[in-house]
Amino acid sequence: MSDTDGKRPPPSRWVLSTDDFPAHVDDRERARLWMERNEALFVSTAVTYAEDYPFFARIAITRFGGLQLVEGSSTMTRVERTKREIATDGVDDFYLGVNLGGPITLSSQRGQEMQLARGAMGLTSTAEPGDAQAKPGGKVWTVGIARSALSELIKDPDDLVMRTINPDAPATRLLMRYLSLLFETNGLESDPVLTEHVDRTVSDLVALALGASRESAEIAAARGTRAARLHLVLADIKSTFDDPHFSEHVLAANLGLSARYIRDLLQETGTSFSERVLELRLQKARRMLTDAKNHRMKVSDIAYACGFNEVSYFNRRFRRRFGASPTQYRP
Repeated sequence: MSDTDGKRPPPSRWVLSTDDFPAHVDDRERARLWMERNEALFVSTAVTYAEDYPFFARIAITRFGGLQLVEGSSTMTRVERTKREIATDGVDDFYLGVNLGGPITLSSQRGQEMQLARGAMGLTSTAEPGDAQAKPGGKVWTVGIARSALSELIKDPDDLVMRTINPDAPATRLLMRYLSLLFETNGLESDPVLTEHVDRTVSDLVALALGASRESAEIAAARGTRAARLHLVLADIKSTFDDPHFSEHVLAANLGLSARYIRDLLQETGTSFSERVLELRLQKARRMLTDAKNHRMKVSDIAYACGFNEVSYFNRRFRRRFGASPTQYRP
């Protein structure tokens, strides 16, 4: 994860897939190319693949500062990191593996084995030899966490390597929801402010899930839990704002939070729930009005499609926001 030898930093988001390799190369060559390109952009590994399947591998990696979110699927049956690979790239960080579905995955390190069933997660280290095994067709998330970030909150994070995390713990459930949001939303990594924020928040939540000491847990909870919940609140608003029945209380029920807590969270952003929803509805209406494919739609239909209940209120707020009536905005 760290940039070494003065190499140019990799992009904040990239995808490596064998689908992009030349069609004429055989499986052995595809595996060699995969390891070579994976080492250049990510981390050095040796791979074993299922010989009764065509070799396939795809990973999508998003970087948030020192944090990496890796989503992958492949026909590889084993990914190994030996002393040679460790010496090649010098990466010395931690990986949190999450089995999203499919067969049980098995990790081996320090003479120990760790099984991850669907929905389970556990911690490994890139600084020590080890391997991960899975049957073809599985889907996994890997969260790469900088050693420095985890060491700030956990006295001896290496002691937690090869330990699974309780999936029912509140911190783990919140971590999973937050990771789901990050994996499903593109573009966050391009904002420098969000990049630092996401990096810190995920590290805090992982430390809590791993069982940080009381003092560190209090620090992490104060930062990570609140920040993660704010992200979830904003994401839910963005996905539901055009529902005319959407309200603070509906949002609170969706997320299992109180309306008052949500108001406090949004107050910190400087924009209230109603202001944020109104802006999203007006922006959607403007896009619909200027799109030629909607020229047959009535203004009232567009207003309703954006979540407004009253056309007169929509007209008034639209003119105030954009300096023209909805009709004048049409091409």
